[in-house]
Amino acid sequence: MLYTSPSATEALIVTGGLTKRTPEKPFKIVAGRGVFWLPFFQQVRKLNLGTYSVDVRITAQTAQKIDINVAANAIFRVDPSEEGIVSAARYIEKSDDEIEDIIRKEFDGETRSLIGQMSVEDIITDRMALASEVITNITPKLLSMGWKVDSFQISSITDDNNHIANLSKPELARVEQAAAIAQAEANARVIEKEQEAERLTSQYRRDTDLQVSENTKETAKARAEAEQSGPKAEAEARIEVEEKLSLLAAAQATRREAELETEVIKPAEAAARERLITAEADAEAQRKLAASIASERGILLEKDMLDNLPAIMESLSGALSNGKLTFLGDGEDFNSLIAKLVGTATTLRDTLGDTSQGKLDRTDAPQSTQPEH
Repeated sequence: MLYTSPSATEALIVTGGLTKRTPEKPFKIVAGRGVFWLPFFQQVRKLNLGTYSVDVRITAQTAQKIDINVAANAIFRVDPSEEGIVSAARYIEKSDDEIEDIIRKEFDGETRSLIGQMSVEDIITDRMALASEVITNITPKLLSMGWKVDSFQISSITDDNNHIANLSKPELARVEQAAAIAQAEANARVIEKEQEAERLTSQYRRDTDLQVSENTKETAKARAEAEQSGPKAEAEARIEVEEKLSLLAAAQATRREAELETEVIKPAEAAARERLITAEADAEAQRKLAASIASERGILLEKDMLDNLPAIMESLSGALSNGKLTFLGDGEDFNSLIAKLVGTATTLRDTLGDTSQGKLDRTDAPQSTQPEH
């Protein structure tokens, strides 16, 4: 006993043996697993369950009696049902090429038949409809043979008399016209964009030039201001220093004035007042002394002395005025002192003069004759 296992795309067909078979199932079908079988009594064959591909190329007449060339591709395989495998097993003795040739002929005939019922315009406009019709019409026949259609694709439709090309000329012309119009519009838009870009570039260039010019002016102005800022700041600093120096000088003068007020003027005023008081006291004392001498002791003053007394007082006042005395104010105190001295001298002269004159008169008068004792 032998054991045989199929591949994933194969089915085993076991014939012979002691098992009774029916016309509907004349052999044993094994798929997806292996099988034991008896040599000499049984025979095992492998049936390909994979896909087949055939190219369909035909020349057929349309309903308008126009010959066209159609190229297509069909993909088919064994129907995986038990009935399909039984039907396809009838071709187990044939090679793949022979099977593909059989199926190709079936597609050729069905496609040619359908093309004869359609116009060129319908075929080239909706080739999918033609392919769908081919599959619909051929499927029952292929199923009866144990085959199932997976797809049928039409790759090209041509003719040798340029009929299809002529049919497309109006459309091509329209398309070309539309394309030309679209291209012209595109070119116009390109030109418009280029001109707009040129205008923007010119505007930007102008703005840039203006900005550069403005920046140059501002830079020159800033440079000039910077160049002037040094001398200006120096002059301002000098002015500020001069102002500070002036304030300092004023402060120093004020301080010096205060110092002079304290150290010189105040002491000088005090000395002047002291001398004034002393002079006034001396004058008063002399006046009183002269009056006392004249009245009590009867001292006779010489007439020339009395006449010269104002000169003496003036000399005294000159000595006082030429002395190193400091007076504040407008000099009224000093003038008052001089006036008082002169007045005192005049008064003293008059008083002494009167007294002396009386005495002189008494002296010069004839003396009474009194007996001497």
